[in-house]
Amino acid sequence: MKYQRQVLSNPDYGRRGNPIWYIPVTQGQPQDTHFTMSDGEFVQYKFHIALDPATYKAGPNPSRDIVSAFLMNNNIDHKCGGAAGVAAYTTPGGQHGKMFTVYTANKEEFYIVAKGMQELVSKYNLKGIPLAEIKAGGGNQQYEKVIPNTNDTLYYTVEMATSEAVYSAIRSQRPEWIVEDGPDSFGNFRMSLKVPTHAEGDVGLSYGEFKNQMGLRYTIRGHQAIYMGGDPTDYLLREVVFDHYRGEGPVDFLL
Repeated sequence: MKYQRQVLSNPDYGRRGNPIWYIPVTQGQPQDTHFTMSDGEFVQYKFHIALDPATYKAGPNPSRDIVSAFLMNNNIDHKCGGAAGVAAYTTPGGQHGKMFTVYTANKEEFYIVAKGMQELVSKYNLKGIPLAEIKAGGGNQQYEKVIPNTNDTLYYTVEMATSEAVYSAIRSQRPEWIVEDGPDSFGNFRMSLKVPTHAEGDVGLSYGEFKNQMGLRYTIRGHQAIYMGGDPTDYLLREVVFDHYRGEGPVDFLL
């Protein structure tokens, strides 16, 4: 298996254009993998890799070098969040722990990354960032799941899902959050929530009409989708959707 190859030196991200990206497969936009759930809806899964800040770029064999070389050797699309500057990713707060964002192209790549990180942790004694620490600092990654036997390095989550999937997840997992659930005055179907510790307000879920602040639509296979990120309430929805479809994701069996 490719993940058993000897680890090479860290790539020079800065020479490849944008210093936080390396995209060896698509040479364009990074891939995100969506899967079809049992109810026919689509959910997009992804990995983050968290590394102990003390070893991330320090010592004779920095953990960043080890992980980035592993991803490159296996042609796994990824973003190195700490390539341009590490402070935002190594200190408590929103991006804490997201040293690498991994854009897997298929189920096989999910397996390769999960198995590979388990092997790297064993071989190089890699250390990650405990989930409790990220939660204590209020990081966005607090709603993700840690893959076992990766020493808190490999985090697993959903990022985007069809609108129907998100609505269904909220109704089944957190019905007590729902303030309104139905058509608005313009005939668009909307749901507004009151989430504990967060401000009450419309979370922007609207079939066929929802856009982000840049006016770009989110879709999966032509179906209206919702990106769960950008503010704490939206990140919180990742956990709700994940729990609703638990057992149906590409590596849920590892949890």
